[in-house]
Amino acid sequence: MLVTVDGGNEWGLKLVDVNESDDLTGVTVRLAMSGEEFELKYEAARVAPAPHEGKRHEVKRDSRGNVMPPQPLIDKYRSMTDDQRKKYMAWREVYYRKHPELERSEKRFPIVEKVIDTIKSGKAPPKP
Repeated sequence: MLVTVDGGNEWGLKLVDVNESDDLTGVTVRLAMSGEEFELKYEAARVAPAPHEGKRHEVKRDSRGNVMPPQPLIDKYRSMTDDQRKKYMAWREVYYRKHPELERSEKRFPIVEKVIDTIKSGKAPPKP
């Protein structure tokens, strides 16, 4: 919706004033509608959201610079049965063929962990 100083939109909103700022949290817009004025501001939490508090693994690299899986993920893989490992390796081969950019990235670890958990619970892994 376009809001202008003449208020010619379907809602009858009229732009009264804009206070500019280098920081979005300092920007304010004053609007008028049906004779009443109100102010709009950016919510700080939406402009700069807090970092995600999910599980984050420490990133370690081997001597060649390759990203190494975290120890809990290695332990989880080692605890799989041979049949579970075969299912995981089949999934892994297809997945990395479709997403080669993730094969050497630490971004793969949460995905791999969920797939291993799924296979260990007796369910089929998701389609890659």
